Amino acid sequence: MPGIRIQRVNTLLSKAAIGEQPHQLIYLFVPGVFTGTNMIAVLYLHDLGFGAAQTGALMLSWAATVSATAFSPPRC
Repeated sequence: MPGIRIQRVNTLLSKAAIGEQPHQLIYLFVPGVFTGTNMIAVLYLHDLGFGAAQTGALMLSWAATVSATAFSPPRC
């Protein structure tokens, strides 16, 4: 069945490229941009000498900060 999947993706891309369904093209590219950005950041941290555990610790601290900010009561 891989041939059918490739054909379907090619069909979606060709329809989106000619303007029939531009939202499909956006739907396909947006996750790739986020994944690529995160991958570049992880590789950069690896070049700086960070290991997997240290990179994960950075992600956890960032997530804790964002969640604490998002769920704190609004300031007036």
